[in-house]
Amino acid sequence: GLLAPLLTNDGIPAVHWQTPPPDALLAELAPMLADPAAFYAPPDPLPAIKRSHKVPGPEGVEYWLKFPSKGGETAWAKVYEPEEPTDRLPTAILCHGLCVEQELWGTTAGVPHALIRQGVRVIAPEAPWHGRRMLPGRYGGEPLIATAPRGGPDLFRAALSEIATLTGWARGQGSHIVAIGGTSLGALTTQVAATQARNWPAALRPDFLLLVTTSGSLRQVAVDSELGETFGLGGALKDAGWTDETLQALSPLTDPVGEPVMPPGRIVMVLGREDSVTAFDEGRALAERWKVPPENLYIRDQGHFSAAVGIIHDDAPVQQLYDMMMKAG
Repeated sequence: GLLAPLLTNDGIPAVHWQTPPPDALLAELAPMLADPAAFYAPPDPLPAIKRSHKVPGPEGVEYWLKFPSKGGETAWAKVYEPEEPTDRLPTAILCHGLCVEQELWGTTAGVPHALIRQGVRVIAPEAPWHGRRMLPGRYGGEPLIATAPRGGPDLFRAALSEIATLTGWARGQGSHIVAIGGTSLGALTTQVAATQARNWPAALRPDFLLLVTTSGSLRQVAVDSELGETFGLGGALKDAGWTDETLQALSPLTDPVGEPVMPPGRIVMVLGREDSVTAFDEGRALAERWKVPPENLYIRDQGHFSAAVGIIHDDAPVQQLYDMMMKAG
């Protein structure tokens, strides 16, 4: 699988650990935990966005956007759109998973392609610490694990500000309908964005949400999952003094607390019964809490990666999202 290289016993550690002690981190984050809305407030004003030249792609044209990130670096996002976009072209902002390098995957399959080929503008942000944003001497996404549990709030804060910025940009391009969503880490990120967007200006609030393989608890993914076991994250946290209780204290910044900005009928979820990373029971509990209608909840007898890749062969969830976006637009 994608994590197979981390299983080799060649003496090279899978992660350069920088685990913070619980007392110090909880004290530092106390003001943010008391006011998550301020922590996740979008930039004001929104940063100026630079656009690259357009080049032909398999389903239209492609180009890049870049702008200053809240984390102090440059945010990047690749855009796919029809050659002749309409004035009210709907947009989907789709976020990728941990350790995923989008340039290696391309857009020939999966969620992005299923929407691109139907004429939706797709914006694919590069997550903090991935792709062009990878830190020297680190692989894509490593700082999220290495600095856990601090990495979650840090990544989410940067990513949410970028999602808000890209949503505002899409509105400025004429999009009356904007969906956000993602797979795995991308789903964990956008579900927090969906709840925090209740506090954002109307133009920055997404209209639809697509979650592919998700959990309502970041603590579960870190400690009680195959991913956490593979990286040795649970052991690193325990050695640093973290407990379930102290990890749960971070949930106002890491979990989808409260209701999302969009109504239940505008949420589509894909869950795998055999998911050993984002636990199925946690994902289903979130779907129940948010009252996602049965026709929008796709439960498959697959694991974490196969449920996501399975959309290549059965894109019914994406088609459902597309149909709802078209009706709303």
